[in-house]
Amino acid sequence: MNQKTTKLMNERASTLIKNWNSEFIDRTPFWDKGPSKFFYEEIIEAHQEKDITTLLEDKGFLKDCYACLAVWGLDRMGAGGPKMKDFKEFREQIRNNHFCIEKLSQYEIGHSQSTEALSLLSQTFQDIQVLDNKTRLVANSKLLHFLLPNLVPVVDQQYIVRYFTQKEFNPKSLQTLGPEDESEFFSKIFKIYNALMFKYNLQGQDPLLEIDKGIVNHVRKKLGK
Repeated sequence: MNQKTTKLMNERASTLIKNWNSEFIDRTPFWDKGPSKFFYEEIIEAHQEKDITTLLEDKGFLKDCYACLAVWGLDRMGAGGPKMKDFKEFREQIRNNHFCIEKLSQYEIGHSQSTEALSLLSQTFQDIQVLDNKTRLVANSKLLHFLLPNLVPVVDQQYIVRYFTQKEFNPKSLQTLGPEDESEFFSKIFKIYNALMFKYNLQGQDPLLEIDKGIVNHVRKKLGK
């Protein structure tokens, strides 16, 4: 990433960590019902019932991940919009990376040792390609969160990327990152969320999603939504 974007990202990270309790905690629910909530809750419940080795061989679990990515906006009908790879290829990519995913499942973000997982996580991020195009950031972060919900943050273009890269929250413009910058951005997000969780010892059933929700609702307020 260029120096301007890196500088802004560092400034926004500092604001997020410093003002988490005063500006970013928001109890507004993401959803009350619907497939986005249903499939995500199925994924989280599966992690509570089975270990990661079993889940990676569970076709039903992988189908839930595949479906949740689609309803979270990563596969759209028609000529425009993102397109996911076929399920067979999607499943094979996950299984080909099972060793790294199983190893990473031993870590939790927010603990001092979790930064040691960053190299392995970056490798896995590069090895998986959810979408047909070259972009990875949004799709891969969501998939890796489904597979490793205690370790990997969710990154979305509309709010998370906007918060860290757009100086003014202009609803008519949206900063995009090139494929060559996505891995660096993903690693920086991991470090920022790790520092935030470590400082405040964030707990709860799904603390990474709570951080995501806090940033999303913060940006929505700035956009007047």
